[in-house]
This record gives sequence, C-alpha cells and structure tokens, in this order.
Amino acid sequence: MSMRVVRVIAFLVAMLAMPVAAASTGAAFAPASDLELVDHGTMIVTGGWADRRETFEILRRADGGRTIVSTITAADGGYRVQGRWDYDAEERALSAHGLGQHDGEAVTIDILAAPPAGTLRFEGADGGVQTFHAPCKPRCLIDMTPSALPMFTMTRLYDYDRGGSQAFPWIGYGLTRNMRLLDGTVDLRFVKDLTLEGPAGETLRLRHFVWDEDLIEDVSGKRFKMHANFWIDAAHRPIKFTIGSKVSGIREGYEAIDAQLVAQ
Repeated sequence: MSMRVVRVIAFLVAMLAMPVAAASTGAAFAPASDLELVDHGTMIVTGGWADRRETFEILRRADGGRTIVSTITAADGGYRVQGRWDYDAEERALSAHGLGQHDGEAVTIDILAAPPAGTLRFEGADGGVQTFHAPCKPRCLIDMTPSALPMFTMTRLYDYDRGGSQAFPWIGYGLTRNMRLLDGTVDLRFVKDLTLEGPAGETLRLRHFVWDEDLIEDVSGKRFKMHANFWIDAAHRPIKFTIGSKVSGIREGYEAIDAQLVAQ
C-alpha cells in the first residue's frame, strides 16, 4: 500500500537534492513532501562477484515519474555503493547517478538518456573525467551493475497484448568494476502468471519473465551471454531474480517461497 515517506535511508537526502538530469530545465528535484513512497525493501543476493544486500526505495514524484534509490553492500564488506535512477511518467529512463567503488577507490557515474543518444560520464578518484556516447534510439534503459532494480522496469514497458519476445536497448556503467555497456539489447519474454500462498498466508499473484542478453562489454571488448528469470507481484514489486545458475536474489521476507519460484 502506498504511503508518505516516513523514513529516509542514509544517503537519500543527498541523492534527491540533485536535479533530474534529463529534465533539461536545471530545476531542483521536488522536495520530499512531494514524494510518495510506493515500495521499499531489501533484495538478498547470493552468487556472482560477491554475496550482497540491496536496500531500496521507489518513490513517485509530483510529475508522475518514478525515482529508485538503492544502497548495495557486499556481505564481506568489500564495497558499499549507491545509485539513483529517474524515469518519466511513461516509465522511460531519464538519468542515473551512482557513487561507486573501483578497486577500493571512489568513483562517480552520471548517465543521461536523451534519444537518439545517451551520454555516460565517469569521474575517477583522481578527479579525471571520461565521457562516452551511446545509441539510445528510440529509447534506452540504464543499468548500473550490480543493482538488480533497473531490470524490473522492463515489466512496466512490456506490451502484454503483443506478447512474445520484446527487445529493450540498454546502456550502463559498473558501480563496482570498470565495466561499460554502450549498445546492449535484452530480449524479454513473459512466461506465465502464478498464484501462491504468501509469507503471511495471503494470496500472492506473481508474473514470471525470462530474458536473454548477448552483449559486448566496451572496456574489455569481451562478449557475454546472459540468461535470467525474474518474478514480480501484481504491483510490479520485485520478488525474485536469477541470472544463470549461479546468481539468485530474493526479496527479504519472501524466503519461504523461494524454492517454489523455479527458473527456466
């Protein structure tokens, strides 16, 4: 159930004080009194480069758009990174801002999606700035790995009437590693609806999706292929995801149904 913001994670004030980059007006972000908290929680992730927890809040702005803010903390204490993603009222990505760590050094990432092109700005610990340009046509979504939250936005853009496999262009930059995506495409497919008993005995209605991605990572030039599954509830809240056979994330509080959500 939607509620007014009554709590703020440690970095939220600083992140929301920044302007929405894609608004182009330079206007300040709406004050907290104009934000509605629509979801918050923690994804518990195992596998991959490090086990981790991603604590997030999803807010509805006065202009109808959404903002996601998250903090990702490695279980071994190896990193703590933060991100913010802004979307317009039609769920189109506008911009992202990240405070990352590469090899223990602080980095800052700013990404702007302004079709037909996207701009990625990377500032290293030494203050040096690098700027990269990427295709963003007709639109593109923004990734800042290892965050799991941005991929769930595809379910809000998926055309359920058309069905089948649908392509979503992506650009992105790594928060914990020097990885850059300038021209990625994810093929997303709706699998099925399912109904389970939720952790509190409630009826839980979920939707299952799978996606595939074949991409070239720009820094190394290496080709990667990924296959993923994820599940959302009727309110588009993230519940679970898997990437390949080695990475799995479950929403905290929903561990009891984890085994019932079987990847394809």
